[in-house]
Amino acid sequence: MANFVLVAGARLGKWAWDEVVPPLRAAGHGVHPVTLSGLAEKRGIRAGQRPAA
Repeated sequence: MANFVLVAGARLGKWAWDEVVPPLRAAGHGVHPVTLSGLAEKRGIRAGQRPAA
């Protein structure tokens, strides 16, 4: 099957794909929703910087 990297638009994070991810995974696809740096739970994190553990 295929692999999908799902990137939401302005001010949205990976939760924007909550209804899309389960059917894709059920069909056997690899699905990777992401939240870009600086948004939502990654607010204040610069691009390429890992969040503190």
